[in-house]
Amino acid sequence: MTSNSSTIYQALWNNRLGTLSVYEGGPIQNLTLLTLILQKGNSSLHTLLFKKTPFESLELVKFMEALQTNRGLRSLEFNHIHMTEPVLAALSKALEENETLQNLTIRNAGLTDDSIKILKPGLEKNRSLISLNLADNNIQSKGIQILADSIKRHPSLMALHLGHNEITDEGASALANSLSFSSPLNFLSLDTDALSVEALTMLVSCVRGKKHGKLLRTDTLNPNTVAITTKKVPQNT
Repeated sequence: MTSNSSTIYQALWNNRLGTLSVYEGGPIQNLTLLTLILQKGNSSLHTLLFKKTPFESLELVKFMEALQTNRGLRSLEFNHIHMTEPVLAALSKALEENETLQNLTIRNAGLTDDSIKILKPGLEKNRSLISLNLADNNIQSKGIQILADSIKRHPSLMALHLGHNEITDEGASALANSLSFSSPLNFLSLDTDALSVEALTMLVSCVRGKKHGKLLRTDTLNPNTVAITTKKVPQNT
């Protein structure tokens, strides 16, 4: 263990560090110690970001298991981290049990429709998430339908980020159904390249029906252009 990593672990253990980035080649290369800190329960750590880390699947499973009972972490991000089925299953269980995690990001992880199926039980039972970011994966319409069904009764989820996935009209229809449901979801970002005019119109209509609804188009055909199709909807008087 380097002196730099030792200092970071000591700061975490002594509740002096709130945000931590873990990345390939960085000072934190031991997920076991980080997992123990997560199990500590009263850690000050509230934001944790993983990017291109070399951790083994079993290490990540143990980390997810520790997340079940952690009450301090508010934001968790995985970027360019391969998520195996055991890791996703452990994360799903953590989402069922954890009561304080508010922001979850899983980007560039190779998530597929089968991945969403594994996460479904956790998303259905979770009661704390406010924002879910699954952008830059390989989720197609079947997975979007499973996801939409999983979150339509979620009591706190307000923002769903799905940009750079393969969403067609079937997926858009499922998302529109979730937006129409009596849930707080009012922000949606996704690619609209493959959508018909009818499907896009339906999504926009559903978003407009939400207080402060917003739809963000992440256009892959013109990646330099990000267009807001709906702005804040004024509260009905």
